[in-house]
Amino acid sequence: MAHRVRTSKKSRGTLEDETWALLNTVSCGVLVRSADGLISHANSSAAEILGIPASDLLGRRVGELPIRVSREDGTQLPPGGSPSHQVARTGAPVQKFTLGLDRIGRADGERRWVQVDSVPVFDEQGSLVHIVTTFADVTEGRRVQAELLASEARFRQAQKMEAVGLLAGGIAHDFNNLLTAIIGFGDIVSTQIPEDDPIHSHVQEIVSAGERAVDLTRQLLAFSRRHVLQPTVLDLRTVVSEMSKLLRRVIGEDIRLQMVTDQQLGHVYLDRNQFAQVLMNLAVNARDAMPSGGQLTIETRNVELDEAYVQEHGARAFGIKDPGQYVLLAVSDSGHGMDRETQARIFESFFTTKGPSKGTGLGLSTAYGIVKQSGGDIWVYSEPGKGTTFKIYLPLANPAQPISKEAAQRPPPVGGSESVLLVDDEPAVRLLARNALEAKGYDVTEAATGEEAIKLYREKPGVRLLVTDVVLPGMSGRELADQVLELCLGTRVLFVSGYTDEVSLRHGLVTDEHAYLQKPFTSTSLARKVREVLDDASDEALAS
Repeated sequence: MAHRVRTSKKSRGTLEDETWALLNTVSCGVLVRSADGLISHANSSAAEILGIPASDLLGRRVGELPIRVSREDGTQLPPGGSPSHQVARTGAPVQKFTLGLDRIGRADGERRWVQVDSVPVFDEQGSLVHIVTTFADVTEGRRVQAELLASEARFRQAQKMEAVGLLAGGIAHDFNNLLTAIIGFGDIVSTQIPEDDPIHSHVQEIVSAGERAVDLTRQLLAFSRRHVLQPTVLDLRTVVSEMSKLLRRVIGEDIRLQMVTDQQLGHVYLDRNQFAQVLMNLAVNARDAMPSGGQLTIETRNVELDEAYVQEHGARAFGIKDPGQYVLLAVSDSGHGMDRETQARIFESFFTTKGPSKGTGLGLSTAYGIVKQSGGDIWVYSEPGKGTTFKIYLPLANPAQPISKEAAQRPPPVGGSESVLLVDDEPAVRLLARNALEAKGYDVTEAATGEEAIKLYREKPGVRLLVTDVVLPGMSGRELADQVLELCLGTRVLFVSGYTDEVSLRHGLVTDEHAYLQKPFTSTSLARKVREVLDDASDEALAS
């Protein structure tokens, strides 16, 4: 509603001293300009917000002040566009008008944001006498609001990535069960058909297709951070150096590869093969961003992330949680770059800017998952036409973490006669595993659930080995193993699964105490692992 304020003849053109003394106590700025446009009054808050002494405000026009005024969208306010000018033209008040103020020559260079109200004051004849403008500094409120909106956007993105990861992990787990049956039975059939039989090559193609599908599920598991990593203490300089020849072949001769390494680089705790995939994915994307050639730079150095970085990025990063020393791997290209919209989606699964048949959209999402699961952080910095830099921060290796050990080079025994309890809710997997183990001489009892397995275990004591899927309906594989070990500490445990989630990993599911076999597996790999676990148990018994 428009308010028309009138003034008496006594106060026309002036303000009572008592009134102005009161206005000097309020936190919002107050400016009074006369009908001819000159500022006649300015309270102390106005001088503070504008950064101009009150004595320098009086007698000047608003347009003459050393201040650049911008709209809320950041564009420059045109001459005569201020709220007081609008009131002077229309005689109507202007309320809640947000402006940005840049004090020319201001030492801190900070833009102040103010919310402005301007109202006209008329005399008894209806003539405009004053225009009273009040403005409140809302800079801090806007900053907090912007941070809140950014935090909400990061949280939504993190939720979306986590939801897609859960979906991808679940699909990969179920798919690995199917691949176990396809590859496993295909392998069995292949060994039973002479190599010169045309059907043998057909079966080999089935097995080969299944193995290629395994690579896809591994990408999904890496993205969803549900792939079981096999980390060792690594020097990234060595890994990058070993990959340099391969990278040069991948990127082509028209792209220069520059390596910048810190000679005092700290060690990290990573899965070498998975990290090689990360580096390869980044290099391939850089190559595609430079179709006419350019430069690819790979840099490794030690960095320290302070509390401010962790607080700023912690809301959207599940990897880095603590400030401290990290190893940085930066992969930079001189390609066409990306706009903000593309950067916001760059780690989403199946999102790609490449043309049809030129990419699955899983490369960067896989890199994201591997880095996050390794306890690190990955960020992208890019501008259209100015190239792109991916920065990966990896925590330093704990000195107590083990350096990789080579597996013992002893051929596994053909089989055995021990009693094995096999638990898996997928019938095809149970059939493959049972056939494989019984063919090697083992006494196999199978169950579809943990509850059924406990019942069978009580009925048939003396089971030497429990082979169980990690994910079971009802009782989990870990819970089943705990109950079995309560009944008999001498029973060995072999976990088998298409994936192991982060919670299980953090709580020590896959440890030196319990062996693990990744799905999909073949009958040969299962038999080898079973014999290995049983032989390790025998060695421990002899040692004790």
